Amino acid sequence: MNDVLRKYVEEQARNHVDPKYIRYNLLKAGWNAIQVDETIAKVFTHPGRPTSSGSKPLLLYLVVVIAILVGVIIFIYTRYQDELFTSPDLPEPTPIKPTPQPVEPIKPVEPVIPAKPVAQTGEVREQEPPKPTQVNWSLENPCEEIDRSVDKDACYTKLIKDDDFDCDNLTDAIERNFCFRALDAYMFPIDWDKT
Repeated sequence: MNDVLRKYVEEQARNHVDPKYIRYNLLKAGWNAIQVDETIAKVFTHPGRPTSSGSKPLLLYLVVVIAILVGVIIFIYTRYQDELFTSPDLPEPTPIKPTPQPVEPIKPVEPVIPAKPVAQTGEVREQEPPKPTQVNWSLENPCEEIDRSVDKDACYTKLIKDDDFDCDNLTDAIERNFCFRALDAYMFPIDWDKT
């Protein structure tokens, strides 16, 4: 085997050049294909080939260094955990003891006797519907004074139908929501036949 050829292949192997490229370059330079293949085979199958000596120890050193760092971090965390994660300014918390609350005895409830049904008494009573709240239409927003939401919706619906009332002019967010709700109901009525 030619020493020049062997030294070239070993140098390329130490530089991690693929054997295919080494072969291609040597054949292109005019070397004999049989000599090139034998030299590449001996260099790359030799147990102490140049590529193995450079990469394995580096990887081994890297793994050892990482393992040592992880060990040091775990040691510091477990050893100094109390000092690292507690504030020296704050006092230790005291446990809160529940105070017993007096328990009132359960009082017996008197049974409620239902009233006689209307059909048994022979009387016919018509229940009157609740009276709507009186609205003061002279105010800037007459619906604001109304307490019941049903009456408030009816008031805003009447304002929207009668005038070109603008809900955006209301400053109170709750009143503005009532107004827009009535506007939606007026503009987009529900067709109960289709639902």
